[in-house]
Amino acid sequence: MRASRTGRRRLSLSGVPGEHAMAAATEDPSGAADGPADRRMSEWIGDRTAGRERLAEAVLLGVSAFVAWAFRFVQDDAFITYRYARNLARGEGLVLNPGEKVEGYTNFAWTVIHAIPERFGWSTPLFSQLLGIAMMVACVFVVLRITSRVFGGSGSTGPGFTLLVGVVLVANMTFLVYSTGGLETMMQTLTVMVVTWALLDALIDRSRIEAARLLFAGLFAGIAILTRLDSVVYLIALYAAVLFRQWGAGRGRYGVLLRTIGLSALPAVLLVVPWLVWKLEYYGELLPNTFYAKSAAGPLQPILYGLLYIVGYLLSYGAFLLVGRMIKYRRSFFAIPGWLLCSPWFRCGSRTWSTSGPTSWSTASS
Repeated sequence: MRASRTGRRRLSLSGVPGEHAMAAATEDPSGAADGPADRRMSEWIGDRTAGRERLAEAVLLGVSAFVAWAFRFVQDDAFITYRYARNLARGEGLVLNPGEKVEGYTNFAWTVIHAIPERFGWSTPLFSQLLGIAMMVACVFVVLRITSRVFGGSGSTGPGFTLLVGVVLVANMTFLVYSTGGLETMMQTLTVMVVTWALLDALIDRSRIEAARLLFAGLFAGIAILTRLDSVVYLIALYAAVLFRQWGAGRGRYGVLLRTIGLSALPAVLLVVPWLVWKLEYYGELLPNTFYAKSAAGPLQPILYGLLYIVGYLLSYGAFLLVGRMIKYRRSFFAIPGWLLCSPWFRCGSRTWSTSGPTSWSTASS
């Protein structure tokens, strides 16, 4: 192992299990080394929070809420949601202008929730900010639980790496700031991460998921779709990964696959199908008006915008710098569902970049 010239153990941000294995494999079998061993930051954090992991997590959640509140703002697009919510609370229906039934929003559940402050005369922007921060804190908590399950281990490595992932997520200022933007970003992020957590056992060790968890996952999948219809894209990829893992489980896999699909679909269908039927009857369309407006230039426009958002995200956060490292440790990365931990960071970062970048009008979410 290499040692720093000062004789101190160096801290490394890495925490990939494969790196631990390689480090062990290359260590001098006699126990002798040419200097103090490198030390990972996750181990350093684990040592200093040993026995106080829950307190450390609580501090992290509290700091994230404080910073989000300190940098609070309201996105201009949010006032479209507030207007629809106000008309709904006044009995005018879910419309922008009374008498004109046009679905100019794409965040049904988030809009309906905001009828509450409009009905009781509260400050809708303040209500939205407080609700967004609460959902952001809940999302960080869920990510910590996912990380603990995926990278669980004894000693300082497991808890330390769990906290490190939480710190990295909270260090994303876009993630924190857009919890108060008035849009549904954090509600969608929270719901899809809850679905991920519920299905995690199958992703890690191909375990048969309990019926209660499948129903729970389906419930939040339905809420995610009601929050934003494009949640379907993430959910399809997630369930495809779950089914793929269960397919390789061996005997009885057909029954397991049908059980996973059936129990998950039940609550989602009960939530989403009535909503779609209502939309078709109320607005005369299944898709919102914004979809047709953004696709007017042709079917390639949304795809090109999507590629632009991905490139913009990778450049804005310097994520392209990690490509070489990911290629180097790809076996360790894909041996476990490590990509799941990127979901909230990428989901929120790419989503909010698209609403604050140079094409913000074309990506208005509400």
